[in-house]
Amino acid sequence: MTAVVGSLMQTSCRSEPSRLIVVFPLAALLQDQRIVDPENTQFIAQFYILENISRGLVRDSAESPEGYSPAIARSWTRISSKRWALDIDPDARWSDGAPITTAQVASHLERLSRGRHRHVVYLKNLATIRVVGHRLELTFKTQTNAGLIHELSLADTFMLHPRNLEGDWSIGSGPYIVEKYVPGEILVLRSNAQFPDSAAFPEHVDLIEIPWEARPAMFKDRRVDLYRTPGPHFARSNQPVFAAAPKAYRGYPTCIYYFAFKPGRKVGKSVAARREIASLLMSSLQGIRLPEMTAESQMVPKGFAGRLADDIGPPPRSISAKVPKAISIGLPPAFQAVPQVADSVVR
Repeated sequence: MTAVVGSLMQTSCRSEPSRLIVVFPLAALLQDQRIVDPENTQFIAQFYILENISRGLVRDSAESPEGYSPAIARSWTRISSKRWALDIDPDARWSDGAPITTAQVASHLERLSRGRHRHVVYLKNLATIRVVGHRLELTFKTQTNAGLIHELSLADTFMLHPRNLEGDWSIGSGPYIVEKYVPGEILVLRSNAQFPDSAAFPEHVDLIEIPWEARPAMFKDRRVDLYRTPGPHFARSNQPVFAAAPKAYRGYPTCIYYFAFKPGRKVGKSVAARREIASLLMSSLQGIRLPEMTAESQMVPKGFAGRLADDIGPPPRSISAKVPKAISIGLPPAFQAVPQVADSVVR
């Protein structure tokens, strides 16, 4: 599976650190003050907004061997095949400074279990929730594996304030709250001071809609800080925009290739084995990096072992000896055209 991530192009040297102006497809959002419907998300723009105005119990992490790291939930434990425990961070706060209570999280999970969210599966089988201090004990009707944690990392299961359900996003759990929304024109986000590390964020983010036909001339008429450069399939139609943009860039096009194992392969079910293979693969790729490529750890799964059960051990023999037989590296056509890469990897 391959995901292509477009870069963000810095289009102006006049930007100020306290405010960021971004061209954004506001047409993909709801055209009223609800902005998004968490029970009916289908566009990337909707997920993007939810990830910025709400916060999950857990979040995806490329740094954690388990594939997730804490958010509102500090930790999670599978007690038995039908029981899970979530430990809620007592320091978690709403944007108005009020604590995010364990009881509120319990009500949120119960609402998700009764809702019509298109990406909620495991929580549909929730039977009971027991609140014990800052700990939630969840009992399910059927066996529930680690897919539950993946589900809790999705933007449409993020923690919502009761007022959010009424279309009021002036209070929230995420890195930003909504300050102003004019459908089809502008969405203004303001930094949530209660969110961890919020001091590093721009104080305001203005998401503006620019009609397609007006984009080539937009740099003359207004300040624009970021414009999302599209994938290769849309690059040609964006050439007039690129030609008119000031030539100061931040970011770069990035292709992320997900390294996967065939289901049933024992080597793919071991956290230790996956981490060792990722380390070996990263080491081999470092030697062929072109000068214009960055040194960031973009290769998944460097330090990312996927979502595996904790009770699966490593294979009986060292995985290092199996690497040449177990792995073949295929490059996309764009890379095969670069001899420095193709000659070093493709045999």
